[in-house]
Amino acid sequence: MTNHSDMSAIIQPRMDTDGHEGQTVATGKRFMRLVTKKSFLKTVFISVHPWLKTFLLMPSAVFFAANFLGYAVGNANAGATNESTSANEKTSNHESSQKRTVSPKPDSEEAFVSMFNGKDLTGWTGSDFTVEDGILVCHGHHGSGLSYTKSEFTNFVLRFEVKLSPGANNGLNFRTDGAIWNEIQILDDTHPTFTNIHPYQAHGSIYGVAPAKRGFLKPVGQWNYQEVTAEGSHLRVRLNGEVIVDVELSKLDLDKCLDGTAHPGLRRTHGGIGWLGHLNGYEKEGAVHFRNIRIKTLP
Repeated sequence: MTNHSDMSAIIQPRMDTDGHEGQTVATGKRFMRLVTKKSFLKTVFISVHPWLKTFLLMPSAVFFAANFLGYAVGNANAGATNESTSANEKTSNHESSQKRTVSPKPDSEEAFVSMFNGKDLTGWTGSDFTVEDGILVCHGHHGSGLSYTKSEFTNFVLRFEVKLSPGANNGLNFRTDGAIWNEIQILDDTHPTFTNIHPYQAHGSIYGVAPAKRGFLKPVGQWNYQEVTAEGSHLRVRLNGEVIVDVELSKLDLDKCLDGTAHPGLRRTHGGIGWLGHLNGYEKEGAVHFRNIRIKTLP
C-alpha cells in the first residue's frame, strides 16, 4: 500500500538539482496518460471480445459449412447419378432383352435360291412325298425319303418352314453321299410317346451327336421357321428365331458320339441334301409339311 507521502512524491513536482521543474511535471503527465490509455484499451478489448471471438471463428464456421454443403450436394448428385445409371442399366437390360427376341422371319433373302417350285417334285427324287396346295408333304412311310438332285452343297444356309402332325418324325439329311445319313432331327418331341427320348433325339438335334435346346417348337399344326447353317465343320440350327444348336464338329469325337456309335459322315465337307421319312410316334404314318424351301451357298 502506498502512503500519502509517497503519492505526493509522484504527483507533486520535484525540483532537480538543476532546478528543472518542467521535466518532472512532464514525466508525471506521461505516466498518467499511459495508465489512462491501458484502461481504455482494456475496456475496448472487453467490449469487443465476444465479437472478436465470433469474427475469428467465422472462417472456420464458413469453411465447415461450405464443406458440409459440398458433401451434401455431392451425395445428392451421386444419388442422382446412381439412379440415372440404374435407370440406364434397366433400360439397357430391357433393350438387350428385346434384342434377344429375334424375329422368326429372316432379315434378308438376298442370294437365296428356291429349291421347291410349289407345283411338283421337279429337282427332287424319292418316294412318299406329294405336293398338295403348294405344300411338300411327307406321309411318313418307314424308309422313304426325298433327295435334291440339282446340286451338292459344301457351305450353305438352308431355310424352310415345317409343320408337324401329332407324333410326326422326319429328318434333314445333309452332306450325304446317299449311303450314310447326316441327320438333323425333325420331330414332334412334345408327343407323349417321346417323353423319355435322349437329348440328342429332340427336334433340331444333330441326331446322336449334338442335342438341341428344347422348348422353341410351336404347337402341332403351326408352322415353324427353321434355318440350318453349315460352314466348314461349324453347324448352327435356328428354330423360330432361337439358336438351338451351335457346334464345332472338329472338336467332337465322331468315332464315339453321344449315342455310342460312330458318325463318320459328319466328316464330309460336301454332299447332297434331302428329307427322311419315318413312322410317327404311333408307328403309323404321320404327315410332315414343308414350304418355302430355299438355300444360299457360302464361300
